[in-house]
Amino acid sequence: MTGAARATRTGRARATALVTWAYAGMFGVPAVPVAVFLVREGRLPSLWGLFDLYGGPWSSSVADDRMVALLVGFAGVVAAAGLSGLLLWRGRRSGAVLNLALLPVEAVFWVGFALPVPWLLGVARVVLVARAWRGLGGARRSATDEGPEPGTPLDDERPAPPERRGRLVDVEGLEGKMAGRGQKGPFTSTRAHKGPELH
Repeated sequence: MTGAARATRTGRARATALVTWAYAGMFGVPAVPVAVFLVREGRLPSLWGLFDLYGGPWSSSVADDRMVALLVGFAGVVAAAGLSGLLLWRGRRSGAVLNLALLPVEAVFWVGFALPVPWLLGVARVVLVARAWRGLGGARRSATDEGPEPGTPLDDERPAPPERRGRLVDVEGLEGKMAGRGQKGPFTSTRAHKGPELH
């Protein structure tokens, strides 16, 4: 995989994370204060008097205490989806698996609370995960497709092993000792220095 292709798939994974976080912020986080309002007021809050928040089929068919439990449960499921977004941002394939696995559970709440927008965001999540799947962590990289990692020294640039460096130092020290004693070392030139000849 080339660097450009990997960057593209990473961008798609992070786009999935952003979509998931936006969905969590718009629909998961508000579920908690709505549940608190329902406990205190005995009714669901309305948006500018137009419609009740999370006022779908469940709001008219279940008791208030059960509705509160459903709202808190939905907030917990969406929090798990937010965690999958964090894993996707880091390029983890487990984040993609978790993100897709939670969609059927979330869809049950979308129907019960009559939430139309999350369906569109859910489709976007599926498409983005599918297109980013191969670039996520867990796929093996081919050594023939990719060169060495940046900063990896080549064979001729790597320092000599400690044993070889130690041997070189010992040879140089031996040469110095033998030169001080007037002896020829194994690496000393065999040509003797001749002085000027006297005639």
